Amino acid sequence: MPYGGFDVYIGMGIKEIVLTGVRLGSYRGHPRGLAGLVEDLYHLGAKVRLSSIEPEDTGEDLLRVIARYAPGVRPHLHLSLQTGSDRLLRLMGRRYDKAYYRNLVQRAYELIPGFALTTDVIAGLPTETEEEHQETLTFLEELRPTRVHAFTYTPRPKTRAASMPQVPPEVRKRRTKEIIALAQRLAEERIRPKLGSQVEVLVERIQGGLALGHTPDYYEARLSGSARPGDTVLARVEGAEGYTLLGRVERVEEALLPLELPIR
Repeated sequence: MPYGGFDVYIGMGIKEIVLTGVRLGSYRGHPRGLAGLVEDLYHLGAKVRLSSIEPEDTGEDLLRVIARYAPGVRPHLHLSLQTGSDRLLRLMGRRYDKAYYRNLVQRAYELIPGFALTTDVIAGLPTETEEEHQETLTFLEELRPTRVHAFTYTPRPKTRAASMPQVPPEVRKRRTKEIIALAQRLAEERIRPKLGSQVEVLVERIQGGLALGHTPDYYEARLSGSARPGDTVLARVEGAEGYTLLGRVERVEEALLPLELPIR
């Protein structure tokens, strides 16, 4: 949709805009790119969340915009990693290496209050050695993501990767399980300080009498108490189940609607 059309939705009372795109970070409809769009949307009165974005397209300007307006601009980035091996990143044709990714995430932690990182990792890529798998585990420990989406590599016929030496299926599965186990431990360590605290939640739907939604730093939340879809509530965290915060609504702040829009 045209950039100027966002104010129509904000005028309708939309609470949060989620920007999505195949290459979100390559947006050029604003003189300052995505950072400028996010800042302008915030000043129009919207809370803004970014979907998955390419690490190489995530620069200092965008990080500073998120930092300046968090939590109104949501303090969360999904930056796909894929592997902690520089050799495999080059083999995949990725336009970043570990050093770049590390510096980007460290800068985000330094600048953005309450920053949360989520990421994707593929286990058992063609030619991946055991040492490279351990590199990925070690790198994840260093990055401290709140959530890791772990996938097992599956060859696709007639692709270049499928013609390369393959990691045995049983090894791929074992490596995936190790990544998942690490991701669960890291998630528990990140959630623990939230227990007993008060968090903001945008309620997205009601299911089984419970309010379901997300916090600004993109934790799922399941809440008891009175709330409606579109409400922004303050909730007390009483427990956790996997990656989901469990709690109760203490106060309703606003009652508006979320919207997800692909940018063009």
